[in-house]
Amino acid sequence: MPTPQDRLRRLFETSSPARYGGAGALFLLSLLARILLDALMVGSLGMAFFYPAVILAAYWLGARPAIFTAGLSTVAVLAFRATSGVPMDSMSWVILLLFVGTSALAIYLMDSIRTRLRDISDRSERAEALSLSQADLFRDHSERVTNHLQLIAAILELRASGEIEGNAARVLTNAASRTLLISRMHRDFAGGADRTIDITAFVRRLVQASVGASGRQVEVRGAAIQVPLEHATGLGLVLLDRLNASTGLAAVDIQRDGDRLDFRMAVEPLTPTSPSPRDILLLEAVASQLRGRLELDGDGDLSVVRLDIPASLQPPPAWAPLEQAVH
Repeated sequence: MPTPQDRLRRLFETSSPARYGGAGALFLLSLLARILLDALMVGSLGMAFFYPAVILAAYWLGARPAIFTAGLSTVAVLAFRATSGVPMDSMSWVILLLFVGTSALAIYLMDSIRTRLRDISDRSERAEALSLSQADLFRDHSERVTNHLQLIAAILELRASGEIEGNAARVLTNAASRTLLISRMHRDFAGGADRTIDITAFVRRLVQASVGASGRQVEVRGAAIQVPLEHATGLGLVLLDRLNASTGLAAVDIQRDGDRLDFRMAVEPLTPTSPSPRDILLLEAVASQLRGRLELDGDGDLSVVRLDIPASLQPPPAWAPLEQAVH
């Protein structure tokens, strides 16, 4: 939100009347000081009172308002001398010309500094905008990599649980653990390691993006529940998988009971092969990776998927180093 200082600066940058009004105000302040001390200025032009107004006008408002201020100051000095009854001698004209010359030099220098500072500010803003855009791109890339690695870790862990041969299962478990650690490292680099998200609001937005303008009815029930981003990725995969498996009505219910999260989704009508073995593999992988339990239920008109998972982030699978290398 812009501050009053920012709004005032923008007003002077965009409005010529405001700049000239500001220059006039600076002149009037100098003129007031000159009038109050007029008794001390006997025989003097009092040019020093108007230098600050000219310099500040050049620095704050620009060259033309500063020239306007210098012109008003010169007229005021001549008016003071005319009303004092003391004629302008040669020294007075020299002093006046010095005021005009030094004012012109000050205006040129202050305006050059002002232009240079504005150029530096513009370049700094462009560099900051570019840096922020690159940072956003990096975070988006890291988030995408994180999500893919999380899914790979889930599939590896599921394959390890179904592997009969001991060494192969341990290799797959180690690979799943390392992949999940790398995934969490990417999320940490992207600044989201400790972030949580309202899963109910996230599901509603994901449903809206998935359904689009199709008019399909999807009901989402549940209160605001904060979960780690890793949970949102897994549950989002389940949601999209079930939505793609049907074209009819769907309902999602999300509840929290202590340190457990209950995610239920029902869809209709079923496709002939839904859920397919590949779909079940994905759902089981997500449930395993989130350290939860998967339940599939339903009848000919309804398919229900339930995930009962911990509400907090769980440690990755424990490594089980092999006693000898596998070639």
